[in-house]
Amino acid sequence: HGALGVRYERRASPLHAARAVVGASWALALATTALLYTHPLVAATVIAIAVAAGVLARVGGRVALMLWFAVPFALLIALVNPFVSRDGLTVIWRFGEIPPFGELDITLEAVIYGALLGARALALLLSTAVMSATVDPDGLLRVFRRVSFRSALTAALGVRLVPVLGRDARRLDEARRCRAEPPGRVAVARAVASGALDRAADVAAT
Repeated sequence: HGALGVRYERRASPLHAARAVVGASWALALATTALLYTHPLVAATVIAIAVAAGVLARVGGRVALMLWFAVPFALLIALVNPFVSRDGLTVIWRFGEIPPFGELDITLEAVIYGALLGARALALLLSTAVMSATVDPDGLLRVFRRVSFRSALTAALGVRLVPVLGRDARRLDEARRCRAEPPGRVAVARAVASGALDRAADVAAT
């Protein structure tokens, strides 16, 4: 979410004023509800609650930013599921034999379930976006510190290194494109991973 710009910023709202554990628990309860129940009304209710909470907490712009990512992602799930699912009896389209997939039929049940999966994914992403925008990450780290100082330190370092690794990936990708015969993205990912391990070792030593 940090890469998408959905970051915590202090606002005058009940969610911001609540303790970090309380705010995170509320948002995670929304996300868990979307995961546990398959009824479309539940997913729609979670989406509406997440959007309303974002607007009332004065982070509607940040939640809308997540929508730019979440809606295409949900549509992709809804479109792909009918092609990969073999469940359902009500065939609405026959593509025939398509090597190497075999007989490909689109069923009404797969279309409906794909739309439901997309709605649940949207509800999950919006719930976590509200949590990222309204829950103080330092407050959550203080909770981990009570359990284990080492866990809190690891979580803090992991959170702080994410933007650094993102900048490394962008610089490596720009360098890759400047070469006459640019290497593949796998090479860039390998270089970023190696840099992450080196940074982690240096930070741990410090």
